[in-house]
Amino acid sequence: KIDTNRKSIEEQSLFVQALVAETEDLKEKIIDQSKVHNKSKKLDTIEFQIKEKRKSLEKEISFFHDNDNCPTCKQELQVEHKNERLAERSSQLNSLEEAFQRFKQERADCDVRLDEIIKVSAEITKKNNKISEIKHSINICNATINSLENNIKSIESQSKKIGEDSSKL
Repeated sequence: KIDTNRKSIEEQSLFVQALVAETEDLKEKIIDQSKVHNKSKKLDTIEFQIKEKRKSLEKEISFFHDNDNCPTCKQELQVEHKNERLAERSSQLNSLEEAFQRFKQERADCDVRLDEIIKVSAEITKKNNKISEIKHSINICNATINSLENNIKSIESQSKKIGEDSSKL
């Protein structure tokens, strides 16, 4: 039984070593994890800024499109000035929309990478859990071996004592 447990410990230890190596390889695949998370946060900020800028430009375009007079001073807005502002803001909005399309692709790429990182992290967690299970099993085998060895020593000691007692008789 001791030999069986020792063999089991040896096999399980080899399996743990293999799992540790696999885990290390997986960790290498997500070495950029914090960098990607930081990039994602920055992209969130940029997305918010783009959307706010879009709202502002749309508001200005709407203002110049819908108003012929300044609501504050009641003066008439010159057609040439209105058209210049409308063209300017429309151009800025178009540029912003083009930038937003490029941004969306960058966001999609970042999200794909984040998904990959999550999957690899889950695999690492599974392997680490398996390593813990195996180490627990190894500890149980070691405890069994120690218990058996102690029992053997106790039996040998009792046998020796019985032998000494019987020789005295």
